[in-house]
Amino acid sequence: MFSLFYGLWKYMFSKTEFHVLILGNDKAGKTTLLEKLKSLYSNLEGLPPDRIVPTVGLNIGRIEVSNTKLVFWDLGGQPGLRSIWEKYYEEAHAVIYVIDAACPSRFEDSKSALEKALRHEDLQGAPLLILANKQDLAEAVSAEELARYLDLKKLDERVYMFEAVSAYDGMGIKEGLEWLVDAMDRSKRTQMLRARAGDLAEAVSAEELARYLDLKKLDERVYMFEAVSAYDGMGIKEGLEWLVDAMERSKRTQMLRARAGVTGPASA
Repeated sequence: MFSLFYGLWKYMFSKTEFHVLILGNDKAGKTTLLEKLKSLYSNLEGLPPDRIVPTVGLNIGRIEVSNTKLVFWDLGGQPGLRSIWEKYYEEAHAVIYVIDAACPSRFEDSKSALEKALRHEDLQGAPLLILANKQDLAEAVSAEELARYLDLKKLDERVYMFEAVSAYDGMGIKEGLEWLVDAMDRSKRTQMLRARAGDLAEAVSAEELARYLDLKKLDERVYMFEAVSAYDGMGIKEGLEWLVDAMERSKRTQMLRARAGVTGPASA
């Protein structure tokens, strides 16, 4: 049911939508990044850094880049909250992992949390953008230095990039996001998520399905088979228009109206 309404939404807005997780330790600058993304790519003014409080649970942000809609899930990074991360892995197209590049004492914890996330089967193949954040601070290490320190062996198995950014002043954010959108467009994981939503190349036609099902009981009622994709919306509008018309003409609708004491057409 969710997939059907999601497909209808896709039809109405006809833009590709990607879900992106923003992960990282607490105080790494994840929510500051989300607010900066809002201010860079939308008419919404993001919260100033001095008004941002630690995330307990989830922050959601939506922006548009070219013809692409991005939905960000910014999850709390405190050790006690990281157990909820995996609940969002399955539907994520990609991951942005934020590291405080000005705090080497927490690099090991960041590395450990990232490695654990990458080992999870529900994140298999997800493009990864690692942000060496807080480049506005003099003590921040470069993206190259951070990459050497982390030495993440698992990264050889997926598309990834390190980017030096400042979530405070916006430096490097657009470059990193442009790379991520392109990576998601090309990702096999994106293809897999589309397939899961019903956009399968090998799907049989509505006519073939009707012949296979051979539902004798359907001779007793008004019915129609329609070929649709709940992912991109193909065929949903046509099917829904037919259904609304069928309900208006249906004897069952008349019966239900009579039961409710309604004699005329249903009011809006």
